[in-house]
Amino acid sequence: MKNYCIMPWIGLEINNEGRMRPCCVYSGGFKNSKGQEFNISTDSIDDYMNSQEMQILRQQLLAGDNPSGCNKCWKEENVNVLSLRIRKNQQYKSFITSTVDNTDLISVDLKLSNLCNQKCVICNTTSSSLIASENAQILPHLNEKFDKIHHLYHWYKNEDVWKHIIEKTHKTKHFDFYGGEPWLIKKQWEFLQHLIDSGKSADMSLNYATNGSIHNDEYFNEYFSKFKRVSILYSADGIEETFEYNRFPAKWDVFKENLLKAKQFQLDNKIAWIGISYTVSAYSIQNIIKSLEFYTQHDIDVWFNMVNEDELSAGLLPNEAKTEILEEIKQGWRDDFTTVDKNIDYRYFQQELNRPVDKMWKEIFIKNTTSRDKFRGVSYADIMPYSSVKKFISGEE
Repeated sequence: MKNYCIMPWIGLEINNEGRMRPCCVYSGGFKNSKGQEFNISTDSIDDYMNSQEMQILRQQLLAGDNPSGCNKCWKEENVNVLSLRIRKNQQYKSFITSTVDNTDLISVDLKLSNLCNQKCVICNTTSSSLIASENAQILPHLNEKFDKIHHLYHWYKNEDVWKHIIEKTHKTKHFDFYGGEPWLIKKQWEFLQHLIDSGKSADMSLNYATNGSIHNDEYFNEYFSKFKRVSILYSADGIEETFEYNRFPAKWDVFKENLLKAKQFQLDNKIAWIGISYTVSAYSIQNIIKSLEFYTQHDIDVWFNMVNEDELSAGLLPNEAKTEILEEIKQGWRDDFTTVDKNIDYRYFQQELNRPVDKMWKEIFIKNTTSRDKFRGVSYADIMPYSSVKKFISGEE
């Protein structure tokens, strides 16, 4: 079973819109008998898990095929990156089966709406309510899909949905919580309290992705300490000025203070692990080495992921700047950097810099970036120390 992945059997992602998929990196959707994508607001988890499309996916994986929806893992594995498929197969190897029937839900990923207090430059309406608000004022064409489906993002407010999730996750061993910003969602804390009160938390792990803007000692003392294992990914694409540009309107000093408080809770064994989720894009690739130096100093692991969209990719940068950036990464790379994937080196970023990007996407990047910069009162050129990028963003190149 060369291409086998355990997630279509034991995994469930409910995304920001309430749509159901096997995992967070699967591309594409699964349709019900009405030809509509399965959604937690209107469909049962059993109907989704037992659907014909899910059974076909399992058959393909058992046969060693490469389903197109799993392309992200195949691409990562081609450059020796530890993909989600590999990690989940290792973690849940005892659940591996050769039948097409689903088993119990063991790993559940809940993306709790797009409610957020930041409007990160690489983000979109799916993950940020503030981006949706900003788009409406300066880039309304980017809101065309959102305006039609914005009501779907409120699934987390539905009491019946939470009752259904509770009913179907009685054997779940792990929950992922994402947003938006999940720590803004009151229902999420109520759900954790249910898991604690029911006695399930002691045998259950949690993983969070948070933007680091919020910190409350109570989260760690009254909730997280009651679970078997809690890990927290703090999203930060760069440090200092690069961080503030990428995570607007976040402030680096606030983020750093909250991060180091969480690190102390890790040292005090209230949580198991914290790390940084660093999305590599045309806005952040120039800050890789400085960021790694800071996080290594504080013994904080960094997990890198590449932005999906061509119009945000580092591959759209001018060749002169790409050459300079790659050389800086090669020269600055250290074997002791605290990266989650120990196989990563400069070649991982070289692949992204070499990514072919059509001229159309470069033009869209310039248009969207200059519009946002003007509206926010910031400047992309200020965080990019390359003359070719300054010419590029001004339209001179």
